[in-house]
Amino acid sequence: MDPSAKTILVIDDESIFRTIIGRMLENLGFHVTIAPDGVTGLELYRQLVPDLVMVDLFMPDIDGFKVLTTIRDQSPETPVVVISATDRIGDVIQTLRLGAWDFITKPVQDQVFLENTVLRAFEKADLKVENRLFRERIQTIVDTVPCGIVVVDATDQTIMEVNPMAANMVGLPAVDMIGRQSSGFIYPDKPQACPPENADSTRVNSEQILLKTDGIHIPIHKTVMRTDIEGRACMIESFVDISEHKQAQRELLERKKMQGVIEMAGAVWHEMNQPLQIVSGLCELILMDAGDNGPFADRLKTIRRQVGEMGRITGKLMGITRYRTKEHLEDRIIDIDQASEAEP
Repeated sequence: MDPSAKTILVIDDESIFRTIIGRMLENLGFHVTIAPDGVTGLELYRQLVPDLVMVDLFMPDIDGFKVLTTIRDQSPETPVVVISATDRIGDVIQTLRLGAWDFITKPVQDQVFLENTVLRAFEKADLKVENRLFRERIQTIVDTVPCGIVVVDATDQTIMEVNPMAANMVGLPAVDMIGRQSSGFIYPDKPQACPPENADSTRVNSEQILLKTDGIHIPIHKTVMRTDIEGRACMIESFVDISEHKQAQRELLERKKMQGVIEMAGAVWHEMNQPLQIVSGLCELILMDAGDNGPFADRLKTIRRQVGEMGRITGKLMGITRYRTKEHLEDRIIDIDQASEAEP
């Protein structure tokens, strides 16, 4: 860290103490600004936005408590070190509760001690900034990933956090989902399955159903991971819409069915064609021998027509291009006429 790049504001109503501390900090290489009271100190704070503030606790008008809370409310990442001539434990505890980063007593005579206090405050400030930036990056990732993410309390299954994708998939603002049961949206037909029965494991993958506010059910693939967030047992549920995938599976199944129908039709035509030709040929021979006026001529002609009709039907089997069914009694059968028609 380059001390010359850091600005420290010292606020103290006692001239000798603020001069001593200011001189020590300057000797360490820091840029120092001095304020004789709380009012001036807050004005300089707003103007300069220093990297660190050191403030005396007991001052007239605006004391160190007020300065501390004002800076904490306006810029919680700005470190504030309280300096005081008293080291009463009650004052120390109160300042720390109000947001002080450290507490040192006057007179400050050890420059090394002062340097360590300041450097420790800067290190803590840098860590806070890094943590904030890290949380912001994580939040950006969570908000932009193409899957819904819901954080659920592991005890009562209420929703704690929702990312924009999850809210969009459900069709509700995130604020309207928080606090509600996760089973109201995920796997609504089987609330006992959300969370899954085996959610005690570290990771669970399953296909489930998401209920949208418009009443539409959409299939989802959900992953559940158990974790602790700030000491609270939680489950992070991430899910993606697999409607297109399921549709593709159905289309693939239909194509397989169609292929099976076509192959079966070809086999039936092949196996039936020869017997039909033999029956038809025998009919013709009998008619030729008995004559058109024979005693069984009409019946033979009927057989010949029906055999021809059977040939026509089996011939259609070879022309099947689509899989169609029709009702028959209490079941459904292939509609050969529809199945064998050319595509429109």
